[in-house]
Amino acid sequence: IWNVDQGGSTPSANTGPSHGQAGTATDNYAHIETSSGTAGMASILSTPPLQINAAGGMLSFYYNMYGATIGTLSVSSCTATSVCTQLWTLSGQQQTTATAPWGFVGLNLPSTTHTVKWTATRGTSFTGDIAIDTISIRQSPGACSTAAATGAFFSVSAAVPVLTCSGGAGPTTAAQGTCFTTTAGTCFTDGAGNHGNNERCAISVRQSGFLFAVGTIALEPCCDYLTVGPSATRYQTNAQINGVAVAAGTSIGWYSDASVTNTGFVVCAAATAAPTQATTPVTTFDCAFNTPSTGTLTGALPTAAGTRFWCGMTHTNIWNVDQGGSTPSSNTGPASGQAGTVADNYAHIEASSG
Repeated sequence: IWNVDQGGSTPSANTGPSHGQAGTATDNYAHIETSSGTAGMASILSTPPLQINAAGGMLSFYYNMYGATIGTLSVSSCTATSVCTQLWTLSGQQQTTATAPWGFVGLNLPSTTHTVKWTATRGTSFTGDIAIDTISIRQSPGACSTAAATGAFFSVSAAVPVLTCSGGAGPTTAAQGTCFTTTAGTCFTDGAGNHGNNERCAISVRQSGFLFAVGTIALEPCCDYLTVGPSATRYQTNAQINGVAVAAGTSIGWYSDASVTNTGFVVCAAATAAPTQATTPVTTFDCAFNTPSTGTLTGALPTAAGTRFWCGMTHTNIWNVDQGGSTPSSNTGPASGQAGTVADNYAHIEASSG
């Protein structure tokens, strides 16, 4: 059964992460607890119904597979008629310590996607806890970029000449280009001081996220503006910029003229933004398994504890087949199958975890 871990490590030693993907001990994540169960047991976590446009979509998430007996994690796209196609799978231990960086996955989603399902299969013992975190689903006109594994949201090429800058590893100081990235690519800027000298830049988006302005953006209404993706919509104020979704593989444009100078801007990105309550179907989806106040949607879980952490996703309660005898826990479950012999199998749910 999938659990939401409210910060820290999983209950078992020598398996699972020490914290969520955000890197803090209080950051939540979802994981399967393998202290009980049998090898090959599968736990499935499903998104709410989605509405992906004709151009398809993009899914990104982070995974942790630390433990000597890690099984398999796979991701499938499922249609409205529950026809599922596996998009990605990985088996065995991938991280060698609880504090190792989480792995990143970026996948293209077909337009027929109605739900996305993560299937975690138990290995042979309790050191098989598999975890996922920071899920993001977006409409996307093209292929997603696996360069997001570096953590950078943006890159800018050198502005020589000014009108042709776009893409590439890009400048990180004002001396290298009209626009440049800061804080390891999580922000871009045209530098400090006054500006308005026919600047033109294209900022490449390396991973999907949400924009937010640092400080107050003050641009000349007629002629200085940002654009996002192929749209001609102009973004010129904090209110217009904050919370705008950007997709990996697209670009952000910056345009200015020489008539009026204004102070330089700084725009950054975050993996999640505070969303509104989920509707069905949804066109975008984010889940980092934290409380709504830190950027995830509310949802339902079959048990009362932790209902606010699941972002509206559903998961299976995993039945076990007991091969005769009692269940693993004392003072619960039958001593044998219905036929009355210790060799008689029966199905049960194991409540030691979850």
